Amino acid sequence: MINSTVMNEGAGGTELMTVPISKTELQAMSIVKRNTLLCGAVGIIPIPLIDQVTIGVLLAKMLHDICAVYNVKWTEHQVKTIVAAILGGAHSQWIPSYVLHLAHLNQGALLVGMTFARPLTSAGLAYALGSWFISHFESGAWVRNKEPKWF
Repeated sequence: MINSTVMNEGAGGTELMTVPISKTELQAMSIVKRNTLLCGAVGIIPIPLIDQVTIGVLLAKMLHDICAVYNVKWTEHQVKTIVAAILGGAHSQWIPSYVLHLAHLNQGALLVGMTFARPLTSAGLAYALGSWFISHFESGAWVRNKEPKWF
């Protein structure tokens, strides 16, 4: 176990706390950080279908690597990880487009905004998805549920 210092904001104010972090969690977070940077870089590609597919592949690879760190067979959670990766890749283009269109920007401002919003959204989605999977693995939620529950 390795200790990490985090900030805790409560009713009495802000205080620093020491929280133990496992080596597997550190290894998984390094995978997430690496893929967050890659997804952000791919978000710069101005061709919508190409960047969506590439981000989806990067997310699937990231989730596969996280599964390997936690010794979880890829096939046990293959459907969940593939669906999450595809949705993450698709939404990397749609989210900034919707937000910027709601801002009623002119075409020039919209183009500049998309140039910055796509990489930020792609990186944010990769980080959120990776962190979500890690928190589930750390809590043991998916290890306990061996059989999928559809309803």
